[in-house]
Amino acid sequence: MSKHTIFIYVDPSEDMDRYPDSLDGEMSVFTGFCSEVQWLFYLMLKDQGMDIRISRGYPKEGILVNHKGNVRRFVWNPDLFVVSGQWDYPRDDRAQIHLVSNIYKTTNASLGWLDRLSLPGSQCYVPPVTHPVIIPRNPELGARFEHVAFIGDPRNLDDVFMKDSFREQLQDMGIKFLIINDPHKMDDFSDIDAVIAIRQLGRVISNKPPTKLINAWRGGVPSLLGTEIGFRDSRENEYDYIEVDSVEDVVDGLARLKNDIGFRNKMIENGRQRAMPFSAEEQQKTWVKFFEETVVPAYNNWQRRGALSKRLFLSVRWLRHVVRDGLSYVWHRIFRFRSRDYS
Repeated sequence: MSKHTIFIYVDPSEDMDRYPDSLDGEMSVFTGFCSEVQWLFYLMLKDQGMDIRISRGYPKEGILVNHKGNVRRFVWNPDLFVVSGQWDYPRDDRAQIHLVSNIYKTTNASLGWLDRLSLPGSQCYVPPVTHPVIIPRNPELGARFEHVAFIGDPRNLDDVFMKDSFREQLQDMGIKFLIINDPHKMDDFSDIDAVIAIRQLGRVISNKPPTKLINAWRGGVPSLLGTEIGFRDSRENEYDYIEVDSVEDVVDGLARLKNDIGFRNKMIENGRQRAMPFSAEEQQKTWVKFFEETVVPAYNNWQRRGALSKRLFLSVRWLRHVVRDGLSYVWHRIFRFRSRDYS
């Protein structure tokens, strides 16, 4: 085995037969679940000639890329270097590198006290792997502004936008509000004029990636988005998206987009430019560069560390794992705390 072999972990229970063998295959199967993201990583890096393999278990040595959603246990192995797709999940206690959801999550300010005290490792942000294929808005629709959509699980949309009163307000403006939660249609922007995405009004959300913004750029539509740090980190100018934090903000933003065609077209053209680094080809280049320039050197440094240093790192992480599990049990089982799940 080459010391730079990269193993992509896929859950043993996952049915691999439904996945395409190449990036040119049928991509409608990719709906954003853990193993699907891992398989997409595999195809992207393999297509660029990297030494990469699928692993249905934990290898004895080398670089292992896992998705935090697939992690079931703490793996004690000093010869294994773990790159964890943490994203908006809790941290993987075993990983040396954490792939986080936005730029803010790379800072120490984003870490809890337990992580700061227990060798936090490296937090790295790379623009998220989005759907390989986005079907953009049909240009033949021209200046039409009638269909506004939320794309995703309705749990991730503030309840106020599910009410009939909101739909009626939009109907009075000649706008139909759509909720698209079929995973096989989430890549299709062909009949959409704008998107909205507000997880919760009155709250700044810090742990989510800017995926919905990137998809809107790629889909050729303007977007009205909630107060999320991932969106704000990605913003460069006023045409990137419209930030909203109330129903009134949404209605006003949609009215402006409907009535000010010049402003709408500037947002669309700006989005077209901003989308360029997120094409399937550019995503490949970005991730290959990350593995070559960040992961492999970090792995080499890990291999040069002495056995005592490696064991000290794993011991501290294991203690953190035990403490975190205990706190989680107390928090959820004894106090029965329930928070809204922003998945």
